[in-house]
Amino acid sequence: MIRNGLVFFLLTSCLISCQNYAKSSSEIENDSIDYVDAKENDSDLNKVVEETNLPINKSIESINFNRSIFKLSHHINTIENESRPVIDLENDLLFFTGLDRTGFFDFKLDFIIAENAGGEDIFFSSKDRYGHWNDARPIKFLNSNRHESISSIYNDEFLLTANYKENIGIVNKDGVNTSDIFIAKRVNSSLDEFQVIHFPEPVNSLFTESDPYKFDDNTLLFVSDRPGHVGDYHKKGWKWNDSFWGNTDIWVTFKKNGYWTNPTNLGELINTPYAERTPYLSKDGLSLYLSSNGYESDQKSLNVYKFTRTNKNDWENWNGPIKIEDISTDADEFGYIVDEDNTAYFTRAEKLGFTKSNPYNRGDGGVFEINFRTGYTVLGLQAYSYSSDQQMEIYQATADSYDFLLPDIMFDFDSDRINDSSKMVIDKLIDFISINSPNKLVITGFTDNIGETEYNNELSLRRARSIRNAILPTIDQSIDIQVLGKGELSPMNDNSNEEKRRANRRVEVRLFN
Repeated sequence: MIRNGLVFFLLTSCLISCQNYAKSSSEIENDSIDYVDAKENDSDLNKVVEETNLPINKSIESINFNRSIFKLSHHINTIENESRPVIDLENDLLFFTGLDRTGFFDFKLDFIIAENAGGEDIFFSSKDRYGHWNDARPIKFLNSNRHESISSIYNDEFLLTANYKENIGIVNKDGVNTSDIFIAKRVNSSLDEFQVIHFPEPVNSLFTESDPYKFDDNTLLFVSDRPGHVGDYHKKGWKWNDSFWGNTDIWVTFKKNGYWTNPTNLGELINTPYAERTPYLSKDGLSLYLSSNGYESDQKSLNVYKFTRTNKNDWENWNGPIKIEDISTDADEFGYIVDEDNTAYFTRAEKLGFTKSNPYNRGDGGVFEINFRTGYTVLGLQAYSYSSDQQMEIYQATADSYDFLLPDIMFDFDSDRINDSSKMVIDKLIDFISINSPNKLVITGFTDNIGETEYNNELSLRRARSIRNAILPTIDQSIDIQVLGKGELSPMNDNSNEEKRRANRRVEVRLFN
């Protein structure tokens, strides 16, 4: 009876929505869709309180960290949509979701003929020994011609938003049009075999579930548009409020005696009649980060907000919302996380400078998200909402500059000439500079402690100049470039052996916005 009642609720809501859309079909055709963690000490934050006319009369505080914002390189971001970064610091891995991503540099995926590709898929990138991201690769075991997205990692568990055949949502001729949440447990240290576990009811339902975040063994946050949410029903994927985010709320469930409890809505302070997405808790459980388009009047896009509490077991009494100002724009920002170095990663949408010839290939069909792709079929509901006039990309926010390390292997012994074999590293540097357009570059050369101090200072300066001369012809000429030679000063390691000395013989490029 309950299941049939839910079906009736969903179908009734959809019929009401359809009637509303039918009244304004001409408007739809002409519509233009416009589209930090436990280490953050509140006493150090510059807070500005600002009263606004909100849909549910919220009073918003603001935090401005004044961080430098950098877009990750084309080894992560491509001409397609990339979103929802997830960091595995222990293994120097970055996981993310790519929509119809075919690759960019040395890798191409033919998703038209591949059964384990198409729509939203899960990718990963590893860091090389110098801290640069390598070209991303798909996790083929988890990908299909349906939509799959990684939401978070807990120990050896990947928490996914997906449209696998086990989904229990409503099914139509195009496949399941609600998403469910899953756990994918790694079978071994590689990324080519997993045990996939479908969360049972009452966590998953006939409605849309997404964005799972496991705080500990027994606590799970997620997003749903199920009954019991704040405000009216607006299905994720249907056009409403100038987007396809719908009205989704954040819920929490607890594991007791081996079973997950009936989920609890986090309430009207956190949830609104609009969309709340991508919840993330700080390590101490006292700070909750999420994205919403419902806290400010006339708000259409998702921005990132923070809530605080004094007891990690108290899910009712929160302080907030506090807007994260330094990453906020008039476009969508979501999937905000902070690593142990206090570097934040997040997704941002950017307006394209052209109109796509096929407006459907990003999933915004005008009335509701559709999965039409030229030449192949994709089934299910997208985790995120895309616009044909925008592109989603992954960014990071750092306290000051972005440091790009160039290793000693770029130069022969006692030489300032860049080796031919180091061209790929120079290409990575040029790419990163080009897509971020920094205001200033500081290029600094270093040596080990072998040799005369004066000679080492001169050699380190010559090497820094070589890097400048290599990148200068292909970057924006208005960028202020400063070149320094510091010789054996500021070593990364002591100079007790050749391996440590080698690491000290380097060139660092610092980018400032």
